[in-house]
Formats: sequence, structure tokens, C-alpha cells
Amino acid sequence: FYAGLCHGCANACGTIQRNKDGRVVNVEGNPDHPTGPGLCVRGHFDLVGAYGPDRLEGPQSGGKALSWEEAQAQVNAAISAARSAGKSVAWLGRYRTGSVAALLEHLGATVGLRRVHWEAGGLESLLAAARSAYGLDEAPQYRLDEARTIVSFGMDFLGTAFDSMRMIKGWSKAKNPSMGGFVARVVAIGPRVGVSESQSDHWYAPNPGTEGKVALALAKLCADAKGYAGPAASLLSGVDVSAAAQASGIAEEKLKEIAGWLAAEASVVLPNGPANSGADGSAVAIATLLVN
Repeated sequence: FYAGLCHGCANACGTIQRNKDGRVVNVEGNPDHPTGPGLCVRGHFDLVGAYGPDRLEGPQSGGKALSWEEAQAQVNAAISAARSAGKSVAWLGRYRTGSVAALLEHLGATVGLRRVHWEAGGLESLLAAARSAYGLDEAPQYRLDEARTIVSFGMDFLGTAFDSMRMIKGWSKAKNPSMGGFVARVVAIGPRVGVSESQSDHWYAPNPGTEGKVALALAKLCADAKGYAGPAASLLSGVDVSAAAQASGIAEEKLKEIAGWLAAEASVVLPNGPANSGADGSAVAIATLLVN
């Protein structure tokens, strides 16, 4: 057994990994790591990426084995030739740490290789929203443990969302009456039912593409209920709640009911997730930040 980090997402939760016969056969959350015990589904499935019976034992070229020195010389020569021809060369892949990151940094310093990190389940929409709303180049953290009402616009907070372990633990506390003396309600607003939506108390399916209008309508209703007159008031002045209800297919009375819960209690509104962000993913995320 040894301690390590999960690479299922860039959150890099602490893990305890069991090694047997030269390979990792099981992985679980490290109770002594700041991320605490437990591991999400992405972390468990990342185990599959750690071992394969047909995995290459070393570098190859044309099906023939090479030494590491020969392989690196070929890569260096190929990158240098491309750059000499006026081409831009970049490495595209997931966020990396450890030896892979060190190799990429070495190639960047020696032959000018650019690094472009991208995740299929990444946070681009939410990061763009945070920059727009808060001027911060980081994703917000969502504390669900004290929320009486949790509204989600499609984030799979119980499954594959970024930082899902923190939200899973918070959700379990919010649903446990012995923890805070209440049981949180979960409202899912999205056109599909996923893992998180299946555990919701209320599910509303807006017409696809109208999620942003619904979120802005909730923000408008909450602002009116609380007498909000802050810097974002001008953004909400032109929001038509009735038009949003008609476009989304969700009754206006239901929107007012949800907004009443949000305005009266400690609440959290989660944005959309990578699986359903659509072309207006950042706009929906900004609207949820406004509600919060």
C-alpha cells in the first residue's frame, strides 16, 4: 500500500493505492489527506488507466523498441524540424503532474514545445463565468452542507463533476437531519436525468437552450423578494419572468415557488455541467452566479 494522488480530474484527491504483482489493483481515498476519505466515480475509473495487459513497456517506433535516449532524440528532431519549417508545435492533453509534467517542461525549455491543457470534463464555462462575474481566474467552491435548498442546472455533483467528493460529502450532511436539524431539498432543472437528477426531490425539464432564461428569472425573483439594489441590479432590470416561463415550459408559479425557497433560506445554486453546457454554457453559469 502506498499514498498517491488521483488523476481522474485536476482536483488531485489523495489516495491509498494497493499494489500487487507489480500493478495497482485497488485505489481508495486517503483519510489522512485534506480531501479526506472516499473517492468519486472518476477516481475509481481512473484505475483502468493505470494498467493494461497490452501496455507498452517502453518507447517504440514503427513497431520496434527504442531506448529512451533514441526516442527523445527522435521527438526533439521532429519538433525542431517542424519549428524550422515555420510550424507551431503544441502538446494537447489533460492536466498533468509528476514525471509527465517534468517531461513537457523539459521539451518546452529545450525545443520550444507549447503546452495546451484541456479536459473533456473541464470547467471552461464556469471559469469564464467566474472571470466575468468576479474577476477571478478560478472556479468557485460550492458548500452544500448547510444549504436548505440546492438547485442544480445540470452539474453532476454526485457523479463526475469537478470537486464532486466535497459536494457529495456536503450533500450527505445536508440530507442528514441529525447533522444540522434539517433535510435539504434538491431541485434539478435540466432536460436530462443523470445520476444527480435521479436523487432530486423536484425535477423540471425546461426546453433545451432556455436554462439561462430560467436562471435569470430566478435571480430576478430573488432580487425582488430581498429588495436587492446592488451592482447587478441593472443586469436584472430587463428580465421578464413570464416570458422566461413561457419559453422554458416551466410554469411561472413553479419558478416563484423555487425562488421563494432560495430567498428565504441558506441556499446554493449549481451551474450546468460539461455534458449539457451547450453553446451558451458560460451565460448559464453567469446566471447561476447571479442567483447565488
